Amino acid sequence: MTTRRPFALAAAAAAWLTLSACSDGYSGKGDTLHLEYGMSQQATLEAMNQIGRGKYLEAHARFALLDGCMLEVHAQGQFDGKDSRAILLPGTEAALERPPGGETYSVKLNSATPGSPDHTVLRSAPWAEATQMKWLLDYVRRFC
Repeated sequence: MTTRRPFALAAAAAAWLTLSACSDGYSGKGDTLHLEYGMSQQATLEAMNQIGRGKYLEAHARFALLDGCMLEVHAQGQFDGKDSRAILLPGTEAALERPPGGETYSVKLNSATPGSPDHTVLRSAPWAEATQMKWLLDYVRRFC
């Protein structure tokens, strides 16, 4: 029995360390995004707003879908200070950009119409959040 006790204590300590390490970086608040086809418009916009509130961002953004398939973007400090923009979604395509040597991404809505401006909707986002936002921007068109 005495030989098993140190082993049992070591195994319990290793299990505790492993389980506590798995929670590092993850909150227990259920703020993980679950993106899927079939999401409602409200769930889609909530996911976009959750990404837009990310503490890693240079500027926070809020999103709303207006009549006529206009995406309203409120971004504090992102567009030369506090700003709001309404972007007509038809005729745009979501794209990721990463500056050379950069570690973060921007997400843009690029216009398919020559001469029309492109719109940055998110800056300084990590890859995971940027790709999720790109997916959401592509997905939100289904409500138009």
